[in-house]
Amino acid sequence: MAEPRAARYSIICSDQPRNGKTLVARLVADYHLLCQRETEIFDLSSDPRGLTLYFPVRGRRTDLARTADQMALLDRALSSPPHDCVVYVPPHLNGDFFKYLRQFDFSAAARSHGIEVIIYYVVDKASGSFSAAETIRVGNPGDRFIIVWNEAFMPSVREGFATGLLNTLKKDGQLILPKLAPNLLKPVEDPGFSFSNFVLSDEPRLPPAMAEALKEFLADIFRQLDAIEDGAETPAA
Repeated sequence: MAEPRAARYSIICSDQPRNGKTLVARLVADYHLLCQRETEIFDLSSDPRGLTLYFPVRGRRTDLARTADQMALLDRALSSPPHDCVVYVPPHLNGDFFKYLRQFDFSAAARSHGIEVIIYYVVDKASGSFSAAETIRVGNPGDRFIIVWNEAFMPSVREGFATGLLNTLKKDGQLILPKLAPNLLKPVEDPGFSFSNFVLSDEPRLPPAMAEALKEFLADIFRQLDAIEDGAETPAA
């Protein structure tokens, strides 16, 4: 794990549903917890199986239509001492959420409080996903933009335009999510399962072979997140 650094306001989003955003958000949140950082988690989804299901104590279900919840996204993030936040944004709220952050110049306020804003954008095989990602990146120039590849949904890039756009999107870094073994999907999706607890446990609840496969998966992800924290290059897609 990387040594603790400036606080992070990590936003997990995409233009498409059901492509691994919740898994990415869980991994980022548990990575911060394993780095022994105070972490607050905001879930803008109304899905009962959303992010708060996996973080019943730290998670906060947030309704962007409510003024009190809008302010919590900013005020709680900027409160002292600086701490990490993980924000899950469903696709239909991308426009409203980022407009709200820009309206209050949140990125500048975060930097003045020693907080770095990082956008983790999960690209999808759907047509237009790269262009949608670029719209978010260009609209939030003060933030770090990390493109996320979920190998279960890895888009293919054949055209020159898409290839060039990909190079632009990943200039700040990328996170490649390996495809989980089918027999691991059900155990890790259980609401009682925690990646951080799994790492810290002396006796994982999984059979040895499955536990070893998950350890390798997590080691890969956490190495990449270490590199993102350090501002280093991450693996090529």
